[in-house]
Amino acid sequence: MPHMTVLDNTAFGMELAGINAEERREKALDALRQVGLENYAHSYPDELSGGMRQRVGLARALAINPDILLMDEAFSALDPLIRTEMQDELVKLQAKHQRTIVFISHDLDEAMRIGDRIAIMQNGEVVQVGTPDEILNNPANDYVRTFFRGVDISQVFSAKILPAGHRMA
Repeated sequence: MPHMTVLDNTAFGMELAGINAEERREKALDALRQVGLENYAHSYPDELSGGMRQRVGLARALAINPDILLMDEAFSALDPLIRTEMQDELVKLQAKHQRTIVFISHDLDEAMRIGDRIAIMQNGEVVQVGTPDEILNNPANDYVRTFFRGVDISQVFSAKILPAGHRMA
């Protein structure tokens, strides 16, 4: 909302939920820290870049501490450089906070970059769910096979984050 500061924008959902002003401020500031915008709390949206405004939206969602974060084409309107930065930021936030994020995208590269599990839909029905590697190497049907036809499998890898103190042999 252009007439509200970044802090007030971030706290807006909590205000609608009836959370008291002090708690709203505290949670909003914490969410802004998570997305690297704490120094812009008193700025207005028109003073921010497109990527920064997108981070405000992400902070607003994080501030209410949802069990599941739904992001529908969240980065589709951003220019490619900012889009890549936001994808990286989202991956870092997910790794740090272990939140469940349902990220809807029609951009195959984006889905492969962000998703640890991907669901492929055809005509409104889920036809395959799996890791990018599983889907690429074992497409469920011709639609999925065609969908991934241009992907270079040698550029896709799966990784597992090990608990602190563990090492791979």
